[in-house]
Amino acid sequence: MSWVDKLNAYVARSAVGRWFRLEGSGAPVERTGSKFSIELRAGLTIFIAMSYIISTNALILTDSGGTCDCDREEFGATCENDPAYTTCLQRMKLDMITATCAISCMACILMGVLANLPIALAPGMGLNAYFAYTVVGFHGTGKISYENALAAVCIEGIIFFVLSVLGI
Repeated sequence: MSWVDKLNAYVARSAVGRWFRLEGSGAPVERTGSKFSIELRAGLTIFIAMSYIISTNALILTDSGGTCDCDREEFGATCENDPAYTTCLQRMKLDMITATCAISCMACILMGVLANLPIALAPGMGLNAYFAYTVVGFHGTGKISYENALAAVCIEGIIFFVLSVLGI
C-alpha cells in the first residue's frame, strides 16, 4: 500500500471523509471512485483555472473602457494618451478583480454547501469578450455605450431568472 493509498484511507475514515462521502468513509451513500488525492488534484486544477479567469476577465472588461471618459477629440478614439483615463482604467481593473472574486466565491460556496457538488462557478469569459470587444468596442469605440450595454445585460439576467423560477 503506497503513501497515497494510506492518506486516502486516513482521510476517508475522518469526519471530512464522511461529510464528502469519500470511498471507504462508511457514509450511507459513498461516492464510488472519490478519493482524497483525486479530489485534491481536481481542486488544484479548478484553482488554477479560476485564477486565470479572475485575471483575464478583469483585463477583458477593462478593455471596454467601462465608465471612464476622456476628450476623444484631444486624445484620439481610444484615449490611450490621457493620464486620467489610464488611472481610471487601472482602478476599474482592480474593481473588476474584486467583483469577479466576490461573485465566484459566493457562487462556489453556495454550490458546495447547498448542492454538495464540486462545481466551480465564475463569469463566462466568452460573453464578456463579446460584450467588451463587439458590443461596447475597445475603449468604448463601439456603437453602444457601456451603460446601455450593461442595462441590456441586467434586463437579460432578470428575464432568465424569471424564466428559471417559473420553470419555463
